[in-house]
Amino acid sequence: MLRSLVGSEMCIRDRVKGVERLLKAEMEAKQIIQKAEEARQNKLKEARAAAMAEIESLRREEEKKFEMEVKRRFGSNQEEEDLGRKTKEEIEQIYRDYEQNKEQVISMLIERVMNVQLTFPKVLTGKFE
Repeated sequence: MLRSLVGSEMCIRDRVKGVERLLKAEMEAKQIIQKAEEARQNKLKEARAAAMAEIESLRREEEKKFEMEVKRRFGSNQEEEDLGRKTKEEIEQIYRDYEQNKEQVISMLIERVMNVQLTFPKVLTGKFE
């Protein structure tokens, strides 16, 4: 009977050791999985950063192409400067005309307001002779 108790106790110890080994293996597996997940996350971050850098580079390149095409189609800055100068001259002419004619316009408006005809127009009276 002593042998059977000793054998039974050894069997229990083996089982406990087996369970401990399984728990240890599970912990190691969790650590491996966690490291793999962290490595995956790092690779994703690096890939995103590389993609964003590539996108920015392509954007700058396309903007340069666009600017060159605009200059080719619509002319250089010289034409823009000429148009700006011409527009400024026209605006100055408008101000000169205003200053030159404002007294005459004011006089005309005052004269029209002050000298109102007190008779009805023919259209209202219906007399068409």
